[in-house]
Amino acid sequence: FVQRLANAVISLSNIVISLSNVISLYIVVISLSIVVISLSNVVISLSNVVISLSNVVISLSNVVISLSNVVISLSNVDISLSNVVISLSNVVVSNNNIAYPTRMRKRCIVPDCRV
Repeated sequence: FVQRLANAVISLSNIVISLSNVISLYIVVISLSIVVISLSNVVISLSNVVISLSNVVISLSNVVISLSNVVISLSNVDISLSNVVISLSNVVVSNNNIAYPTRMRKRCIVPDCRV
């Protein structure tokens, strides 16, 4: 009877050891899943950093576009001012031709010419 009881206790202890091994495996699986979740959080954080950096690049490109628009506007102002200068010089030449026609200017020698 004692030997059967001892065998039953040994069998029960083997079952307990097997259950504890299964529980250990579950703990390992849970630990590994926690590691995977942590790694996925790291990946999410890195992707957020990449998104932020791309937003910075987009903002900088918008600044460059705005500056190029300013340069274009300034060159348009320069062209407009050049056209004004050309128009004014045409007015001066026109007025000079009216005041002193070519045939009169050829005969005029002194700067204060009165014909």
